[in-house]
Amino acid sequence: MSISMGGEEKIPGPSWYRLLFEANPQPIIIIDPGSLKILDANRAAWSCCGPDLEDSRKDFLAVDFKDLGFGDPRFLEKISGDAEVTGLAGSHRGKDGRVVDLEITTRDIELNGEGGPGRARMVLIKDVTQGKGMEYELLKARKLESVGLLAGGIAHDFNNLLTAILGNISLAKINLSPGSEKLYERLADAERASLKAKDLTYQLLTFSKGGEPCKEKLLLPELLRDAAAQTFSGSSLRCEFRFCPDLWPVEADRPQMKIALQNVIANAREAMPEEGTITLEADNMRADEGHSLPLAKDGRYVRIKVVDRGEGIPAENLDRIFDPYFTTKKMGSLKGMGLGLAIVYSIIGKHNGFVGVESTQGEGTAFYIYLPALEQERPQTAKSGAGRVLVVDDEEMVREVAGAMLMNLDYEVAYAADGDSAMETYRQAAKSGSPFDAVVLDLTMPGGGGNLVIKKLLEFDPRARVIASTGYSDDPVMQDFRRYGYMEAIAKPYRLEDLNRKLHSVLER
Repeated sequence: MSISMGGEEKIPGPSWYRLLFEANPQPIIIIDPGSLKILDANRAAWSCCGPDLEDSRKDFLAVDFKDLGFGDPRFLEKISGDAEVTGLAGSHRGKDGRVVDLEITTRDIELNGEGGPGRARMVLIKDVTQGKGMEYELLKARKLESVGLLAGGIAHDFNNLLTAILGNISLAKINLSPGSEKLYERLADAERASLKAKDLTYQLLTFSKGGEPCKEKLLLPELLRDAAAQTFSGSSLRCEFRFCPDLWPVEADRPQMKIALQNVIANAREAMPEEGTITLEADNMRADEGHSLPLAKDGRYVRIKVVDRGEGIPAENLDRIFDPYFTTKKMGSLKGMGLGLAIVYSIIGKHNGFVGVESTQGEGTAFYIYLPALEQERPQTAKSGAGRVLVVDDEEMVREVAGAMLMNLDYEVAYAADGDSAMETYRQAAKSGSPFDAVVLDLTMPGGGGNLVIKKLLEFDPRARVIASTGYSDDPVMQDFRRYGYMEAIAKPYRLEDLNRKLHSVLER
């Protein structure tokens, strides 16, 4: 048998036809366009489209095209119509029951065989299931990116407002007169509420854009107690703490880690009845060669364990609890849409750690979090400052509250609202013999942000001590600030003690 297409010369000899036809990895079926009877098919066609038959090729040629599981009659009408088709979308249910997406192209051909010349139609089948899946994932990624851009913009403006709120609360607490305990408690409540709002912006950014961590050295007991206190507020449950006395510090993003811990503790709280005890443990461990966890061999880790005594998790759900949107809970004041543990998994993974779970129905559940440890380092007591600091920010309220906090810490402060005035102020101070000891520099300002300013600063003074500051917690500078020339980074909103700690970090080098 040989064929000719579109009036062109016939492909010479049946051996050429058969070789090209059989070796083609794309399924090809030749049909009678009138009856849809299959006249011929290559191996790829009867392997992927054929029914489960004893003699696949022979029996495949004995069936009609309409019996292959393509389904839609309108689809079959176009295949057998007078006009050729290109890129016709369809679907097919294979031998294993899986439905795949296809694109069909047809070409009219002439068959020359023992029965003489005859018109036939060649059907070329392309599986586009994977491509459609990739297209869907790309579309989903673009949607998430759009949400992330929107969330980032909102978070930036919102964090500027929170910086002013938190800063003024910090100053009010410090300057209260003796005997103002009730007012102090009111301010402390306002501060806690503001910090919850701050955590919400970090959680939104972490989920929508990935939020690479901006790491700092952390001691976990304080963070665990704080996360538990906020999660158990208004609950009759008790929390029991068991911390190793010489617990190693870790390097982590404080807000992200707090979000992860709160979500795990909240999960334990929701699993418990109205009364009972949840245990939070933290100890040091070294990963040896015999462990089955995805941890570095001989690595130093801090292991956090959160144990509840609830009903436990069914065995069939254990492998799914970290999947986005998977939840068995009903909606309610403490219920969600299944994002909590997915966010935990994402955050711990970005910190090169691991989170796992063990559960026995009727006895309770234990979550384990492993985080790489740092060498033990004693925290330094916060001290008052001494030196001159330049605050560069286009938001007047941020400049004012940052300056007020710095002056309360005994620093001398100057201000600049943009890059040009920042450079002029910095140069004049150096020429006058009273240079600045540090600069707190906003990354996002009209007319050139912090990255442009720091290049000019370092060209003028290679020893300039600059702290990056922004409300965009996912800005790449915040994850790798040293690469851009900064000595430290502080995310908005921040409190007086946060700013004090960062300044001492750069001034004592």
